[in-house]
Amino acid sequence: MPEDKDIINMPSCRYNSILASPMPSGGTRYIAPISEPIFEADDYYQLIYVLSSATEKDEVVIKLASPGGSIEIGIMICNAMFNSKAKVITQVTGIAASIAAVIWCCGKQKSISPTATLMFHMPSGFAGGKTADMEEQAGFFQNYFKDLLKKITTNVLTEDEYNDMVNGRRDIFISYNDLKDRLVRKDG
Repeated sequence: MPEDKDIINMPSCRYNSILASPMPSGGTRYIAPISEPIFEADDYYQLIYVLSSATEKDEVVIKLASPGGSIEIGIMICNAMFNSKAKVITQVTGIAASIAAVIWCCGKQKSISPTATLMFHMPSGFAGGKTADMEEQAGFFQNYFKDLLKKITTNVLTEDEYNDMVNGRRDIFISYNDLKDRLVRKDG
């Protein structure tokens, strides 16, 4: 266990700070909480930097308890996770909804605490401009998220839940009890 002198506090911005501590293997373990709505890109540049500069010896643990937020910022985080050389671990410690649930799905290793819940839904948004442009933008995001969610929720959502979400426009809530069985089947 690292001593207090070994823990480095990396203040990122307004809400979240990243803790870094040395691992016995020689790498660094970063702990990055996301516990507020995901709206300001500046609040996540430190996390994106850590993900992009981490090595194979490092671990980045993202602890999620967020109602979600911006699609664009969430996708920036997901892309950094996909491209990271580190072992990226996502943990839900409360309710992870919307883009926070999507971020959780992108972890290389995932866990959920017994009192936690995930919520998935198709994106909400606002558009302005000519009606044809708004319709095109809405169609793009609809198709983009159908494809993304199909890819990353394969072992999380059932086929019926996925179809209800993308076609029936339902919010899908998944408790720890439902999810732990699904993750065991995936790993088993």
